[in-house]
Amino acid sequence: MRNFSLTLMTAALLATACASQATKESYSQEANRSTTYTKGGTGSGTTDNVLSISAGPAVIISKVYTPIGTYSRVSGLDVLIEYKHFGDKTFGYGCTYTYNQTSFLSGTDKLKMHYIGPSLFLSRHFFNKWRFEAGMSAGYACYSERFQSAKSGFGYLSKAGIEYKISELIGIGIETNCVVLRFSTPEGVQLEENERFGFGRINFLGGLRFYF
Repeated sequence: MRNFSLTLMTAALLATACASQATKESYSQEANRSTTYTKGGTGSGTTDNVLSISAGPAVIISKVYTPIGTYSRVSGLDVLIEYKHFGDKTFGYGCTYTYNQTSFLSGTDKLKMHYIGPSLFLSRHFFNKWRFEAGMSAGYACYSERFQSAKSGFGYLSKAGIEYKISELIGIGIETNCVVLRFSTPEGVQLEENERFGFGRINFLGGLRFYF
């Protein structure tokens, strides 16, 4: 009986030790899942870095002055590449690049515009995998077209969009941007009173988001 009691006590101690170890491992695994969920998972957290690549139609809502004519409401194609770094779930910073190509004169002339500048972002998560984002940027701009040499100037951009995380590393998103570019007035262009030379456009883009 004494040996049997010692055996039972030993078994009980071993079972207690195993249960304690299993509990610790469970807590450790749960903590790791929680960290992954917040860092780069598909939940309400955010990754530190996001790369966005988007494209879509754009409309120049300002007048387009050329040496051979004036145009308005011309449409083209926009491409946007953006890097974002978020120190927390709400605020971030990064860099925005946009390219626009617009054709007019029955396609015989093309207006090309580039913009690049530092950006600030505001991000809010909702419905687990969804994220709303707004941002603004100001920086360098340039444009060129067939009848004029390239010109440099200043630009600014404001944006809003939503995205959906389909996995820990990839998401899809849509956004709209308002882009305003300002340049010195070219020779031969007559502006109206209190008017400044430049281009204002609105785009509607869709694309991929890469989280890392």
